[in-house]
Amino acid sequence: MVPILSKSKKTILHITETLTGGVATVVTQLSEFDGCSYLIGPESQAKDVSSFSGDRFWFKHKSRSVLALLRCYFLAVKVSVSLKPNIIHLHSSFALPLAPFLKFFLFFYKSKILYQPHGVFYDPDVPRAKAKIVFIKMLERFFCVFIDGIVCISEHEAMAVTKLHGFKKTHLLRNAVAPSNVKYSSKGRVGYLFVGRLDEQKGIDILTEFWSKKIPDEILTVVGSTVRGGVEVAESNNIKYLGWVGAAELDLLYSKAKAVIVPSRWEGFGLVVIEAFRNGTPVIASNKGALPELVGHEKTGYILDFNTFEVGLLRSISNINNLEGVFEDLSIACLDEYQSKYTLSKYLISYECLIDCFVDKK
Repeated sequence: MVPILSKSKKTILHITETLTGGVATVVTQLSEFDGCSYLIGPESQAKDVSSFSGDRFWFKHKSRSVLALLRCYFLAVKVSVSLKPNIIHLHSSFALPLAPFLKFFLFFYKSKILYQPHGVFYDPDVPRAKAKIVFIKMLERFFCVFIDGIVCISEHEAMAVTKLHGFKKTHLLRNAVAPSNVKYSSKGRVGYLFVGRLDEQKGIDILTEFWSKKIPDEILTVVGSTVRGGVEVAESNNIKYLGWVGAAELDLLYSKAKAVIVPSRWEGFGLVVIEAFRNGTPVIASNKGALPELVGHEKTGYILDFNTFEVGLLRSISNINNLEGVFEDLSIACLDEYQSKYTLSKYLISYECLIDCFVDKK
């Protein structure tokens, strides 16, 4: 049953083939937008968006397959025609082929379609076969003819999208995180922290190998596990592997660390960076992807050349551990950076401005 819509509020329909990773976080946050929010997603991942503020429509999904995609597409067209939303917000690349069908069935209702890739396939830092990149770009260029706007999570991603689709369709909407529930303190900080998947992208292999041999006097706490395509990680008495932990425990770990280390080989945004900032925790990151636009070198942490990351890491840790006032200055700057750029209230204001820009178009 499709709900009755408010005539005074803008209506947004979010459609995604998967809710894993950051997609669930984003759609849940965007559902707080001052309007009517709806979601179409896989039933098997419903628990990931239990806090979504709006009605949800589910399609059967045991694993990624052609049948699951067809179920998603059929439900999306059916619900879209019934709701006639102001905005249809497509999340991730497998939702993109819906665009021409939605434009056709909603032609007379003038619904606008936004597409948010959550990381583009053709990111220049990601090692992929050239033929695959060319093929994906051709497909995306075709489907984006039916898209009104492409939402990018970083300047790094926006540059790649702009090269393919031009400036007019490209819109920047950086991610945000809720405030910490832990009382801030710069005192009693112990050890360093890594948060993320244990895979090639995140650079955990080079970090743990180096840490086990060169930094014996500091504890590295690793939060996360292998999702797919994992890499070998070093075992050592000064490295603690916790696996994935709950939000409250992770918040506490951020608040107790001297710094968070992000040695990624590629990164479309880097949510762990702003999660660290909200706790006043500096970030030591590689110079890949969007990380240099998030971390101010020697202001909110350190940006290190990926090819000489180990050398820079030693120097950064020495500065934080030994130079008087360095940690405190970095920590206060992190809190300021979070408050000025990455709060949920600012995120929702930016989203509302984006929505208004499309809804008000004739």
